[in-house]
Amino acid sequence: MAVDKKEKKKKRSRRRRILLLIVLISFIFATIDISRSLSTFEKVDDYPLYTMHYRGGYRTTGFIWRQCFDWFFYDTDDSASLNPQTAWACSLFSALGDRENMTYGRNFDWSFSPVLLLFTDPPNGYASISLVNLAYLGFDKDEPSLFRRLRLLVTPVMPFEGINEHGLVVAMAAVPDNSADVIVDKQNIQSLHVIRLILDHAQTTEQAIDILKNYNVVFSPGPPLHYLIADVSGCSVVAEFREGELQIISDTHTWQVATNFLLLDRDQNKPTGCIRYDKAQKFLSEKNGIVNTHQAMNLLKDLSVGATQWSAVYNMRQRSVDVVLKRNYGKVYNFQFPCDK
Repeated sequence: MAVDKKEKKKKRSRRRRILLLIVLISFIFATIDISRSLSTFEKVDDYPLYTMHYRGGYRTTGFIWRQCFDWFFYDTDDSASLNPQTAWACSLFSALGDRENMTYGRNFDWSFSPVLLLFTDPPNGYASISLVNLAYLGFDKDEPSLFRRLRLLVTPVMPFEGINEHGLVVAMAAVPDNSADVIVDKQNIQSLHVIRLILDHAQTTEQAIDILKNYNVVFSPGPPLHYLIADVSGCSVVAEFREGELQIISDTHTWQVATNFLLLDRDQNKPTGCIRYDKAQKFLSEKNGIVNTHQAMNLLKDLSVGATQWSAVYNMRQRSVDVVLKRNYGKVYNFQFPCDK
């Protein structure tokens, strides 16, 4: 037993040395873009809310820094934020009744979540604005050190939600375990990384579904998720999983709602017992899915709970997002394309 532990320790040490070499080589070729990216890191609100413009591509460097985070940082106390003792209470809705003023709202309800609003414009994909929970990277209310800021290099591959230049919006919410078994002939992908692929490569919900079909979405170490995806054609879907198989629940009206239960085998139009879901359905039904950004934020205010860390309203035609932090609905931050700074 002792020998096995020593051997595992040696392998882990060897793996880290190899990774360090890869990272150093990556630094040599990517120092300019890394420096340009980190130089745009800016504090906007004391909650805190930060913004950053990620420069260059991240298909390779994002993977490297994802591994760097897993192998070097995941063993620290920072990882405790991955499974906080907080009740799930996220609320998502699309309101697509007015083709010239489509909105998408989301409350992110969790434990304390410093947030990064990230602008990306990769050479091999679409520009997007996304929100990242920096608690997963060990950020708190204090000013981050230079060493901690290096962790920002992984943020492109861990968006919690976002909108791209084509007006497609995607966000996630936690749901109970639904036995997401691995399908052998598919490549594994982390549950947040797949949001990045959707933002970078999907103009429509149909294209987003095709991306999801190509992967095994791995939820560990976080909770299982489902995704509400909407586009400017007026299409909205909820993507869920049953025994590893992708299941798509299409909208039945000009709006759609998702909270923290699986919609599989449920009638979206009947009361569910989830107060937030039923309240959103009632409001959107009365409005026939025609909701402006102000009304959408008011609905999020009505759906918010003590654990609401941020509320975001996406205007899909304008390619913009309004953000409110910790239920301070009198103070709204607006961000929009273009992404250049």
